Amino acid sequence: MADIEKNHKIVSNYLSDTITAANEKLSAHYKETLVGSLIEPVFRLLIGPEQTEKTIQMLNKILEVSKTFSGNFENLNNKIDEIKNLDPTYSILRKDIKVFEKAALYLNDSYRNRIKFYNILMNGTGETWQELYRTAFKTKEFLLENIMPEVKALDNLKDVVKNTRRIINVPGIIRADIIEALFFMQDYTKESLLAIPDQVF
Repeated sequence: MADIEKNHKIVSNYLSDTITAANEKLSAHYKETLVGSLIEPVFRLLIGPEQTEKTIQMLNKILEVSKTFSGNFENLNNKIDEIKNLDPTYSILRKDIKVFEKAALYLNDSYRNRIKFYNILMNGTGETWQELYRTAFKTKEFLLENIMPEVKALDNLKDVVKNTRRIINVPGIIRADIIEALFFMQDYTKESLLAIPDQVF
């Protein structure tokens, strides 16, 4: 029988380590591609200490909701709103244009996908995140099947930003750099997700 509280700690620690590793990679990338005064606002908006803390809080909120998820999202609207308000990506979206509704829909898809995914994961057994993945999802194919909805949500959101760049609500002088950084972060997340099946099976 799964020890949900123990598994919560294992997954939370794993996600915190993942965020730290991602930020190190992203920081190195930004320092190579950005110059002078552009570096500070990009760091502050995407991977600075405040945003990193919010991302960790967002993921822990998702894990908290996942622990008791019964398969029904109808009663989770308030929890989804709490998750959304901790999301650094949501915070930089312009809310007063029509296409925002589509972007918000894809973000909501992402939150729901993660709640469902981590609910499965935390019902695994083991002492490491790899063991939890193996015992929860059983096969590489089933794990990939549950990863793909999150990959699709990332792709959909990226398409919205590509087609309506002004949805990123930052000063025009740094918008292109913020978008490039956001895409790099999304691509890195996507690659990391798709690598998990081979890491655990």
